[in-house]
Amino acid sequence: MAMKNKALIAVIAIDLILANIASCQDGFCYNVGKMHQHCIDGGSTFVRPRVGKAGPKGEKGESGTDAVVDYGTIQRIVDDAVADATSSLKQSFSELKSIVDINKREIEILAKDANKHRVDCSKVDPSTYKSGNESRGLFEVYISGQLMNVSCDLSTDGGGWTVIQRRMDGSVDFLRNHSEYLNGFGAVDGEFWIGLKKLYSILQSSDRFQLRMDMEDWDRLATYAKYSTFDIGGPADDYILTVSGYSGTAGDSLLPQNGQKFSTKDHDVDADARNCAALYKGAWWYSNCHQSNLNGLYHNGGPHKSFADGINWKTWKGYNYSLKFVEMKIKPIN
Repeated sequence: MAMKNKALIAVIAIDLILANIASCQDGFCYNVGKMHQHCIDGGSTFVRPRVGKAGPKGEKGESGTDAVVDYGTIQRIVDDAVADATSSLKQSFSELKSIVDINKREIEILAKDANKHRVDCSKVDPSTYKSGNESRGLFEVYISGQLMNVSCDLSTDGGGWTVIQRRMDGSVDFLRNHSEYLNGFGAVDGEFWIGLKKLYSILQSSDRFQLRMDMEDWDRLATYAKYSTFDIGGPADDYILTVSGYSGTAGDSLLPQNGQKFSTKDHDVDADARNCAALYKGAWWYSNCHQSNLNGLYHNGGPHKSFADGINWKTWKGYNYSLKFVEMKIKPIN
């Protein structure tokens, strides 16, 4: 407002000065006044009027007051107006920047809050792939209130799969004790077991999950088994398996383990008089004892002479062939 007032004062001052000049009626002052009026009227040229010979001089009148244009004052007014406008713009820009920064922080907070509700890979957007961990399919989710990396398969069968187990090169020993199978082991970008505690926590986040196993033999032939229902019980039930609804190309070698508890070599809760985990060198939902043993020994090359102690899937390769690659993964059914 101050800037507008000062600019208005400057305009009024100039108009008053020029009006004063235009009001005089003789000589140079008269001509300047006519030029001013001519410019206001929009003329493009100005013809100086002819002036005849002056008549006899009359009595000398009182001295008039010279019209003075105080350009210094006008310049100061203009400078002050520009300075005020610049200051006002800087203040407005600063206030706008503060608003943008606040909104940016609020968006970041909302994003973090949203991530707190992401407990599996089904809510991961493939377009969010970045450099580093996410470029390798590793994303942060909240499991039991803790932020941790999980391996996500965002391309197979519609994507959104949370990988819970992987065998690929034999670099990780899977003949582990009960505590290790409860808490998990290995590296999520390599060979690993997610852990029964984490698996149980993820499964509690939705009413129904599906399970998929992708498998490869040593000739790079691929197959899969998929189950429309997959769940496990809690620790009091030794993480008992519920599975049904098979489809796929590998044959069904998991349904016989339905209703079985999870056994390890030092925690024998299978349905057999023998210790199936110790006998077949793994940890699984053994019954009497198994038709699948995906946590068994990693036998390089595939065929092995020992019976049923490798990474076996009976309906595809039988008990004496250990698979090269296995990935177990889960996804909620919305």
